[in-house]
Amino acid sequence: MGPGSPPMVDVQAAWAYYLQHDNQGRGVVIIGHSQGTILLQRLIAESIDGTATQALLVSAFLAGDPSLGVPPGGTVGGTFAHIPTCTAAAQTGCVYVWASYLAGDVSAPPIFGGARGDGLASACASPGAPAGGSAMLKFYFAGANPPAWVEAIGQVTGECQTDSSGANTFVVTVLPGQFAAKNTATLKAVEVAPGWGVHPLDISLVEGNILDVLDAEIATWQAQH
Repeated sequence: MGPGSPPMVDVQAAWAYYLQHDNQGRGVVIIGHSQGTILLQRLIAESIDGTATQALLVSAFLAGDPSLGVPPGGTVGGTFAHIPTCTAAAQTGCVYVWASYLAGDVSAPPIFGGARGDGLASACASPGAPAGGSAMLKFYFAGANPPAWVEAIGQVTGECQTDSSGANTFVVTVLPGQFAAKNTATLKAVEVAPGWGVHPLDISLVEGNILDVLDAEIATWQAQH
């Protein structure tokens, strides 16, 4: 989509209307995925980053992002001049950005979180591991029988990793156990094309972790306001 395309105009108009009529000074959490993330990333860069409304940002969750540029080894100063990627669960005013791939996926260069050619690196900051490193994921997925949703407890981990090409992705590992085959099949079933990883499950894989992060962020926000 080019600059000024109707979908982006709609997003800008919705944001302006919300601020004028509904926000009333409250903190804002922004969540998007895939194409929604692309539009929200533009909204943040054009209408929030470095403006008075940046003070309202509790956090943003930009899942399945093609790329959010940051200086190599840094958290801010690329796509966003003033808003950093998150490095702690209780941090506010920051963004999470990640693109999920099953460990061992070498089907094609990553479409999401891929290497850039402008001197910046693609950021990866996952709500599953705000401080970096590997962490257990609270993966929610649809079950065949009631309850309708199932949480995989202690079965899947995730870690932001940079590969030899410079791509920076969220690598998901299924742990050994009685549900390993089922979990692996669930993940592989959504690999729609080489290089896409497990894109449809970007949010589901860390859904419980997002809720934990939000609890920590809300506590910080309330203490500061």
